[in-house]
Amino acid sequence: MNFNIPYRFQLFLPIIIWAIICFVFNIATVLNIANFELETQNIFLIISFSYLLLIIFGITAKNIPIFPFSLNEIKILNKNIKDNKLIPNINTNEVSETLAVLSNYSKIYLAEAFYFGIGYLILICVWQSIFFNSYFDIFITFITGIVAISLLIGFTLFWFQFQSFNVIKECRDFLLSKGLCSIETYFSSIRAKFFFLIFFFVDTLLLYFLSLLSGGNDGIIIFLSGLVMIIFVTSIMFFYLNKSYNEFFDLAKIVSEEDLSIFSTGSLDKEFVDLSKNLNEISTRLYSSKQEAVESKKEMEKRVEELERFFDLTVSREEKMIELKKENESLKKKSNK
Repeated sequence: MNFNIPYRFQLFLPIIIWAIICFVFNIATVLNIANFELETQNIFLIISFSYLLLIIFGITAKNIPIFPFSLNEIKILNKNIKDNKLIPNINTNEVSETLAVLSNYSKIYLAEAFYFGIGYLILICVWQSIFFNSYFDIFITFITGIVAISLLIGFTLFWFQFQSFNVIKECRDFLLSKGLCSIETYFSSIRAKFFFLIFFFVDTLLLYFLSLLSGGNDGIIIFLSGLVMIIFVTSIMFFYLNKSYNEFFDLAKIVSEEDLSIFSTGSLDKEFVDLSKNLNEISTRLYSSKQEAVESKKEMEKRVEELERFFDLTVSREEKMIELKKENESLKKKSNK
């Protein structure tokens, strides 16, 4: 029995799970380093997990159609995508809607990850500054929060684009095959993704600093746990980029195929989208050149045939005239005798 996870769950469930991991890492690190009393720890845990549960409920409610305030975009994805593919017999308007939703949804997820992370960080720092006034604890909370938020945002961006890659490509293939040019839809850029490598390097330094503050085995666990999370998010980014780069090995088809080659990408990065657009323009020009060459060849063959017919007619006429001339001379000689 095959169990297919609905497409919407494949998009947002891993993000929720990762958000929980980041929250737990943040909470554990703060509790390990900060000088909280027992009562303060309990209040910190209550605030943190209450905020986390509220955010999980809000995101889940927006992504499940049974709730009245679920996003209309989710209903479109549920209707048009099945088994990670567009449904059979889908029309052009539905494909355009699906592509627009996937492009816009990546922005929504990224914005939510940013605002929810920043909101939590502000909430905890304000709570500490008002009731406890410990600058060291606020500093530790802030640093740990920055690391957790950057990991959450990076995962959200890379995972969504990696997971939606095939469906976005299928949408663009469909629309381009219908002569519609919607391939310009993009969201981010490769340059922005490589900026995350700088952020993750800074995160590594911050983790090392936090591990020194913690000391002992706890410090090692904090550093290694954070480092594994950074490596995991970075690997998703490189898997996504590798998937995008591998597409362009299909460039040879543009030259080798006789039919018009249509090239598209599942990437939402501006550089890949622009490259796909340029490749399609090149493909169109090559196809037009091939068609012109074929037409020229046909025209030349037609003219050659006409010349051959004219030549045959001319030669036949000349041969007949020579024969008639010989017969005429033969008749003259007979008449003279």
